Amino acid sequence: MAKNKKENFGFPVIGVSGNIVFSKKEVWAYYSIAEVPFDFLSDNAKVNLANSTMMALASLCQKADKKVDCHILSFNRPFDPSAWTEQMLQQHQKWKMPSTKEFKKFIREQRDNLLEMQYQKRQTILGVKLFNRGSIDFDSMNFLEFGYKDAVAGIRKNIDALFAINSTEIKAYDEDRAKEMEKEIHRSLANNILKAQRLTAEELLLIIKQRLYPAMPAPYLEVNHEERLGLADIMVETTGYIEEKPRYIKINQMIDGKEYVGYRATLSFSKFGKNLSMPSSNPPFLYGPSILPFTVNCRFTLTPTEEMKKTLDRKKMETDDEIKNLEGSGQRANASIYETMADINEMDADLVQNKLPWVSGSYRVTIEAPDEDLMKTWATSLKNEYGEIDNVLSWTSGDQLQLLREEIPGGKLEINSFNHITNLAILGVSGFNFGSGVGDPVMLYKKMTNKH
Repeated sequence: MAKNKKENFGFPVIGVSGNIVFSKKEVWAYYSIAEVPFDFLSDNAKVNLANSTMMALASLCQKADKKVDCHILSFNRPFDPSAWTEQMLQQHQKWKMPSTKEFKKFIREQRDNLLEMQYQKRQTILGVKLFNRGSIDFDSMNFLEFGYKDAVAGIRKNIDALFAINSTEIKAYDEDRAKEMEKEIHRSLANNILKAQRLTAEELLLIIKQRLYPAMPAPYLEVNHEERLGLADIMVETTGYIEEKPRYIKINQMIDGKEYVGYRATLSFSKFGKNLSMPSSNPPFLYGPSILPFTVNCRFTLTPTEEMKKTLDRKKMETDDEIKNLEGSGQRANASIYETMADINEMDADLVQNKLPWVSGSYRVTIEAPDEDLMKTWATSLKNEYGEIDNVLSWTSGDQLQLLREEIPGGKLEINSFNHITNLAILGVSGFNFGSGVGDPVMLYKKMTNKH
């Protein structure tokens, strides 16, 4: 396949203002999520962590009382053990630690270990869709009071033209509305286990750039950018060529006049193991099991209890009618129909008991490497490792460009294959916000002083 300039591959982002990303059709707010040390927690602490994560995400529905689209992106970023060592030594003076000699010895041993293992820090961001560009919140307007029902219907038909949806111009109306909506979301997410912090425009631009720089030197920004970025700012930072192969993507990038070639392949979870609980003998499926570097990309919709209940009731009625029609015509319904009904009843019972939002989403992992053979080896290894704990990763063909666009902050779900409808527990136990605690000064202090 011929090379496609990046500008021609359907790049979704047209602008960034602070932590708000504008795509061609949607507006999103993005936050950095706190990493919670997981490896050495007690079983009870792990259960509490999973429950706290569920409740943090559930708060988004409680605030909105409607479906909420979300985006979780977790990826490796450079970690400088030497700089970390200096930081820890400076912290020594603020803590009541063991002797300076013992502390320095411990820290330098940790530095050497991190250098040997080529350790990279994980960063996780959470995006929340605010609204569709150019849309009006008709629900908040009492048009009927003024007898404008017909007028509203007419406006809806011409809304794209009226507000220039799909244009690269960001309307002041959209930006002001986005900032007001974002305040409420940030207030909710900042005060729970997620400890969400607003990303800056530069941080978001760097993350966007990283999606297009597989396995290359740490991306850097060509110039310093302000908190409001237009399409031109984004394009100058994300130049390159993308070549789509059946099951992977080849990307050519220029850095300081030197060409770098990277390869990336995205695999989707098509099946989860039965043991998705906390605690579990298996590692959380988005936190492990591999030491291979991979990017996690989840796009999902949170559906409030009441709306999910209506959906289940409708599905139950449709399935029941199908069974009755078959039996009425003298046919016997196959086992899959009865299994569907059993699944619906189980979901309904869970909904009544827990009263938490349900999740409809996709879960994907991306392997990046500087060499085609290495990328294929790593992707196959990751697929096999997950298979050992009864999770199935599917490496599909012909959709890698769409899967790349899905990763980019401000993009949208494009591939509906392997969409999973589950209760909220799947995200609580997934491990998207779990970490090792490496580089965390508080964890280091506890380890050195045996304070837990």
